[in-house]
Amino acid sequence: MRRTIPVWLAMGLAVPSLAAQGAAPAKPNIVFITSDDQRWDALGAAGNPAIHTPELDRLAAQGIYFRQATTHVSFCMPVRATLLTGLTPHQHGVYQRPEAMRPDAFQNLPTVPGLLREAGYRVPSAQ
Repeated sequence: MRRTIPVWLAMGLAVPSLAAQGAAPAKPNIVFITSDDQRWDALGAAGNPAIHTPELDRLAAQGIYFRQATTHVSFCMPVRATLLTGLTPHQHGVYQRPEAMRPDAFQNLPTVPGLLREAGYRVPSAQ
């Protein structure tokens, strides 16, 4: 039995067709899907015969499915901060609860949405 709780995620990329011949290629659409608080085996694609997740299984088959990914801290906030920054909890400063966060958590750190925005993507703002 596994002792760590892997982070499951599937990512699909779709490249739109060019509108006109000779036009510069468009940026690919990026769809990032993750399930929150899910055990590593709570997915049909992970081999669990008792759990029926046909849409997630299809995404895992057609996209990217990380079978060996793990998380440093098995709480929502640190995992989300890691997904946003690509850093571990001791680097980004987000731990189990808001009151346990370092005062400088997230300050001056690049995030995936910020980098995508800088690259010209339309990214919803967090509110």
